[in-house]
Amino acid sequence: MKLFNFTIIRSKQYKGIVKGSFLAKDKNSTILYLPNLIDLFKVNSLFSMNLVSSTFTFGIIRQIQALKFLNQSQDFLIICSGSGSFSIYKYNLNVGWLRISNHFLGRSGCRRMTPGYYLESDLIGRICMICSLDKLRYVYILNKNQKNNNLSIFPIEVHKSNALITCLKCVFNGFKNPIFATLELDKKNTHFNSRHSFEICQYLVFYEFDMGLGLLVTSYIDKIPLYFSTIIPIINNINIRPACLLLSSSYITIKTRYQIELSINFPRRIGSLEKNIFNGYSYFIQNKENNISYFIQNSVGDIFVVQMNSNQSWNFFISLEYVDTIIPASDLHMINLDTFFALSENHNFHYIYRLRNSIKEKKNLISSNFSTINYSNIFLPCFFIHRNLSTLSIINQIEILANISSLTINKFETNSVSQEIYLTSNAGFNSFLHFLEYGIGVLEIATAKLPTEPIGIWSINTYDGIDNKFLIVISFETHTYSAFFRFNEKNSSIFEESHKTGLQESVKTIYCSILNETSIIQVFKEGIFWISKKNMISRWDIPKGSEISIATSNFSQLFVVLKSTWIMYFEHDNNDNLFLTSSHYLGKNIIDIDIIVLFEKHVKSNELLICTESNILILSIDQNNMFRNIINYKLPTIPYKLKSLNIKKGFIDIFVSIKSGLLLNLSVELYTFLIKSPKMRFIGNSPPKLAVSKHGYNDILIIFSDKTFILHNNGNQTIYKPIVYENLKYASTLQISGLTILCGITKKSFNLLILQELNDVFKKSKIPLVTSTLSTSLLKYFSNILILSSENYTGISSMGANEQIENKRKNKDKSFEQSRIQIADLKKKIIHKTFNCSDHETLVSLKLINFYIKKSAFLLLILLTRSLSKKQGFLYIVYCINKNFSWLPLHKSFINFKPYCIEVFKNRVVIGGADKIVLFRIGKKKMLKHCEFTLYFLLPSKIILRSNRMVISDFLEGLIVTEYNTHLDTMIVVGYSVYGRSLNNIQFLDYDTILGTDYFGNVLVFRIPQLITFKSFLDPRKYQDLNSSYIYKSEPIHVECSFFYRGKYYRYIKSIEIIIYFTNLGSIGILIPIKTKFEIVLFRNLFYHLTLGTNHFLSLSNFKFRSSNYISSRVIDGDFCSQILEFKKSTQLKIAKAIRIKITSISKIFEDLLFKIM
Repeated sequence: MKLFNFTIIRSKQYKGIVKGSFLAKDKNSTILYLPNLIDLFKVNSLFSMNLVSSTFTFGIIRQIQALKFLNQSQDFLIICSGSGSFSIYKYNLNVGWLRISNHFLGRSGCRRMTPGYYLESDLIGRICMICSLDKLRYVYILNKNQKNNNLSIFPIEVHKSNALITCLKCVFNGFKNPIFATLELDKKNTHFNSRHSFEICQYLVFYEFDMGLGLLVTSYIDKIPLYFSTIIPIINNINIRPACLLLSSSYITIKTRYQIELSINFPRRIGSLEKNIFNGYSYFIQNKENNISYFIQNSVGDIFVVQMNSNQSWNFFISLEYVDTIIPASDLHMINLDTFFALSENHNFHYIYRLRNSIKEKKNLISSNFSTINYSNIFLPCFFIHRNLSTLSIINQIEILANISSLTINKFETNSVSQEIYLTSNAGFNSFLHFLEYGIGVLEIATAKLPTEPIGIWSINTYDGIDNKFLIVISFETHTYSAFFRFNEKNSSIFEESHKTGLQESVKTIYCSILNETSIIQVFKEGIFWISKKNMISRWDIPKGSEISIATSNFSQLFVVLKSTWIMYFEHDNNDNLFLTSSHYLGKNIIDIDIIVLFEKHVKSNELLICTESNILILSIDQNNMFRNIINYKLPTIPYKLKSLNIKKGFIDIFVSIKSGLLLNLSVELYTFLIKSPKMRFIGNSPPKLAVSKHGYNDILIIFSDKTFILHNNGNQTIYKPIVYENLKYASTLQISGLTILCGITKKSFNLLILQELNDVFKKSKIPLVTSTLSTSLLKYFSNILILSSENYTGISSMGANEQIENKRKNKDKSFEQSRIQIADLKKKIIHKTFNCSDHETLVSLKLINFYIKKSAFLLLILLTRSLSKKQGFLYIVYCINKNFSWLPLHKSFINFKPYCIEVFKNRVVIGGADKIVLFRIGKKKMLKHCEFTLYFLLPSKIILRSNRMVISDFLEGLIVTEYNTHLDTMIVVGYSVYGRSLNNIQFLDYDTILGTDYFGNVLVFRIPQLITFKSFLDPRKYQDLNSSYIYKSEPIHVECSFFYRGKYYRYIKSIEIIIYFTNLGSIGILIPIKTKFEIVLFRNLFYHLTLGTNHFLSLSNFKFRSSNYISSRVIDGDFCSQILEFKKSTQLKIAKAIRIKITSISKIFEDLLFKIM
């Protein structure tokens, strides 16, 4: 068995942002990058980030920067990887990122410094400089040929010993020789002062590169204090260049080569006693009508603007003004003249801010000129407090899942659409409990009860000049309900306007639609009824002895079926007249019909799709070849419903549902009418109903069965996603104000729903927690209650959320001295119960169990705490006394050793401590010690049990497997693994397979050999090795094993075991077991061939142990393999030919794997 690793949601905890003109026709393009991923975004006029491309890298990105050339509309991209490679890329709309040049300046290794930590390029694209932290420095001369756009690079080594670089920036010097400014720590020039303390000297150095001689010369050097940490280059100022701004925690200084320096102090907050509390600056530069402004943000989110001006005597002075306070961002970047992007690190959103007005009010202004030298003469403290945004406004935000601390999956709610996932994100007082459900979310805006069960619903845009007005028709067995409604955009509400629609309400409606946006038609058994735009009513009655069974229409064509054999064809003209054009006797029992609709909305169709009991027919409805048979496809069984969908140009996808719960998909080429790639999937136990709709500019297929699914195409493959809404029988859709509204019916109710984005993998909601959460627990028989353990501050447990935040701001020295238990109601989505542990104790773990006494179950909460001052702990038993979940402490037991983990097994509590494993029994008044086992040098992080097997994750020694005899109370160590040290989580996949994750981001799967499984007598002095395989992630991972059900087609519940994991930085992934030999060989060959055609940043001969795409013998990297779907067709055909399989088959295999998740 192999594991297929695939990422559902990639992390948005980006490392940095780069602004440039990477798209040839668009200047507003932005790159956000992760250590192994590059996302290229296009910023539209509404300042929303539209993803253009997402590219995986084979190495680890250290630094990335835009390379600008004079008189060039498109910018290049420079990337330095962790392997020591220097690469220049150019983006092509058809191919993606093309590597223009590449050079290796080092190799990765544990004992060698690798360049690539600091990267800067000249502002006009002549040279770039790369510096490592120590010694190694390179300068690359860039020559671009204007005729053929070729780029050549010439590396020059400019190493320097005994210097540690802390900052590198390119200083503006016009068309003269380029100058780079560095902050360096001199290791050689160090000495002891009179107090016998070690002093290190820091220098500001200007390096000038002579373009004629090709030499790097030190043109300026100055000794500066150690508290300077950031360099901001000064641009477009001819009189003082080359110059830069130096930032410290207290003041700003201008350093230039030719004039005296100028300094100005930072203001401090009201109530702050320390002066040097601001560090870790980020900045962006605004160039508005040649007026340069430098916006600087400190570590607490305060933004200041620095401007430089001169008077009539050419004496320069700088002004400093407080702008606003935002959530602290790790990086700021200007998007255009008035907006900037703020990249957050420890928050739930990335923000796009807009400067409302230019800075006119000089209330918080501090200025200084060159004639002033003494700091005390120029500084007047300007105090300010935190307030709402005044100068800035938030115009867009990107939600991220950051700092995930715990994960719980509700495996017990089997009746819901999808299993709900509960995540806790830790960001101090910005902590949240997230509710995630796999599928597309809907927002319910209206609901109404119906007297009987409806059989059909239609929603129609009236196009009568009134905005947001639509018609809803609901059909019952004996009558029809119809009414006009209007949608209110402000509060997303719908109200009923009128019942006077003019339709026949005393008949059973079979079909309802609108023709030419003017005439509303109603089809019933006895005939056709239509109302023109001028309220003229017309009716067409069928001959006696026959009735209409099926009807369908498009923009101007209407087809009805009489007696399940006759086809009647109507056309609607511009004068609101409906004409019977032709009729045809098929001679077969017609089950369903549909018109093949082209991409052009107002064009008449020339093909009619018919489904009989045994065939699918495509008939021509062209005037020259009326009802000529084009395709006759034999079906394997009797169909139920039929729909056609335009997914990609040149092809029509035909979907046929079968009563047994299957869905057949046929792809038909329009020009040759050849059927390609037939697929069949099991949808559910109920017969699937089909509906075609539009969501934005895309056509979607809605499938109604046990669950409601939406089928759409994301450009590369067809994706099935469930709608997170239960018991939806059928629905009709319409588009109003850019929103897709579902008018759905259930058994005896009518619901109006707003469909959310199709690209969202999960439906998300959250509630605030105020404090950081450590762990969560959920019990089977109480699946609507979630227990959360979190840290708490002393003396604020009884306060509200706002009071706690204010108390936290006022009292900075509060330490974590209590652990807090919060109880969340999952149905109401609120925190309704809280209680605290004793002072000076920290919570280690908690367990929620059912304790049985004489076949009666009692809900017990077991809390394991550890003393902060001594090597001891306590065990609390809390009892749930009623259905409202009121808790009563039962007893408290003392533990005379330092506990690390807890597990409950058959009414026994297993506690792991240093060098021992202790078993307790729950007594009436206290915990009774049952037995104790000694394991020397044991430091357990988690214990799991199954049957008589106990698995211990040792933080120092790895994984230990023991056999526990419950009758004799003996335990024998039967297996261990040297892999798996520093494990933080382990799970049983089956009795012989164990899944584990460690603090370094590795996912390990252990397989216990058959010798341990079947051998009855083992020598306890010998160890058996465990087979292991692993994958590597770039951040810590929290894993829980989950079961996702396929459906109800079988009598027993058949499930596939899927491992879902959430990384600490917010990415969500799965591990799918693959057992067929064909798929295993396919993915292995595909991986090796993709490494030859992708833009990797690591040499092919340099596969490293810690690479982000490490080739494991038992884990297949699905993220890397799925890139073949994004290549151009010629590259896809070459790879498909090399591995001897069609590209359509590869796409189908990926679709099947993604369908297993659902």
